Amino acid sequence: MDKPLKRWTVVVCMLLVTPFLLMGTVQAEDDFFLPGDRPIGELGTLLFFTSEHCPYCQQFKSEVQSIYAKTAIGGKLPMVEIEQDDAGDYEEWSQSVWFRPNFVILCPLGTVVGRIKGYQGEEFWWADMETLTEAVQALILSRRAAAVAR
Repeated sequence: MDKPLKRWTVVVCMLLVTPFLLMGTVQAEDDFFLPGDRPIGELGTLLFFTSEHCPYCQQFKSEVQSIYAKTAIGGKLPMVEIEQDDAGDYEEWSQSVWFRPNFVILCPLGTVVGRIKGYQGEEFWWADMETLTEAVQALILSRRAAAVAR
């Protein structure tokens, strides 16, 4: 690949990734405790903050969660469900999230790299997830390229 094309590719990737990096982050300290046994896929982990009293959370569970692990995205980004009233090891994270449902993507190192607030239906959610996972993939590739360049 010639140099101008490489530069153009990097610029396009950064333009795609930057808005997602600037999206809402967890409103608390960045040094949260992350349980060591959380599932980590190729793209990281998807934290699903839910509440039993939330009708949108129940709708998400019936429409998406039941099939999520069987999808390509679910294979690369395993989901951890965190119940508002029983957050367990994720208590500090759960207290910082005010809106349910809330989906937070953590890269493999535990950094927040994307978020979806709310649930507007299956089609919108899958479209948002595809956009976010593409951005996360681009971010991971750019970090690898930067590490190789050093």
